[in-house]
This record gives sequence, C-alpha cells and structure tokens, in this order.
Amino acid sequence: MLILSRVIIFLLLSVMSARAVELPGPSASAFANHTYSAGIGLLYTCVSNLYVNTSTGNDANDGLTPTTAFKTIQHADTIIPSPGTCINVAPGTYTFTVPFEPAHGGNQSSPTGYVAYRCEMLDECFIVFDGTFMGSTGQPVIGFTNPYFIFDGFDIDGGEAFMFGGIATACFDSGINDTGTPGHHIWVVNNNIHGCGIGCAPCARTFCWLGGADGLL
Repeated sequence: MLILSRVIIFLLLSVMSARAVELPGPSASAFANHTYSAGIGLLYTCVSNLYVNTSTGNDANDGLTPTTAFKTIQHADTIIPSPGTCINVAPGTYTFTVPFEPAHGGNQSSPTGYVAYRCEMLDECFIVFDGTFMGSTGQPVIGFTNPYFIFDGFDIDGGEAFMFGGIATACFDSGINDTGTPGHHIWVVNNNIHGCGIGCAPCARTFCWLGGADGLL
C-alpha cells in the first residue's frame, strides 16, 4: 500500500510538472527577465527608455522619465526611438481609434537591436480598439510595415464592447495584402489577445511569436 501511494504521488507530481511547462499564455518569469528557451536566450534588453502613462502623461512631455511620460503609445513612435529603446507603458486603458502602425523599429536581430513596447506590469496595459467608424471594412489593431519590433505584456482587445466578437480583423498584422509592406522580426510575447478575427494575420516568413493557443500570446 505504501509503495502504491508513493507511485500515485509521483504520477500526480509528474502531471502537475508537465502542465506547468506546457500551459500556454503569458509567462511572468519570461516577462521579468526577457529570456526564453529553445535556443532563443535573451530576447531584448533596454539600452534607453521612454515612458507612457495614460493617466498622468502628456504628449507635450519629453517621455524620458516616469514623471514626464507621454500620454499615448503612438506618440512614442513619433520621436523616432533608436534600436535598443524600450517604451515602458504604465498600467491603464489605451484606446486606439485607428490602427497603430509604428514606423520606427530596430535594425538587427540582437538583444539591443529591437524597439520594444512593454507594459510595466504584466497584462495590466489594456489596448482597446474602437474602430467603429470603419464600418464593415475592418482593420488590425496593430500593423507592422517595418522590422524589428517587440510587444510584451499587453492585453489587446479588438473591440468586443462595440461588436460581438470584436471589430478588428486582426490584433497584430504584417500580411503584405493588408499592410502593403510586411514587417519582419516581430515578436509578440506574453500578451492576452481577444476580440480580433485573427490573433496574428498572415505574416512575413520571419515573423515570430511566442505563447500558446486560446488567445494567449
């Protein structure tokens, strides 16, 4: 009986361990240290920083410190962030009325070669798409026409409050048919995505994302 009990406990622990490894979705540890398995290693590091805060920020600020943060995520792209820049987004709700197509990415596939948009607290930055004015045409929430971007730790809502199932055709899009010029070396990590027709629309062959199924990337 003692041996049988030990076998049962061992099997239960094995199942629990396997589930811990295989469960899809955002990873708090990967979010904290930017490091991934499968030979990826350190994905990115912040050489310089910009800050965004929907509650206390102002797009007239310089964005260089948390107390002088921009108000909108889109404005951070207009000041032409350099490779290795992290755009640190404070928790809160950020409403997009048109698709966001960042124009200024990185320049190489290295930890200091990307421009990284990251929520300061895992999945506490809510990007909500309000594209109702677009009618039935539909658009993505975020579209990439340039390379070397990272989006880390966001909750992306394609407009579920405005239409059942959402408005956006995709949460992230880099398809040549949709954006005209596809981006590449795009990493979408540790994000909750929902309310979009497709999580990631047809992308360039070097488009990469990590995570799992059921709307969790």
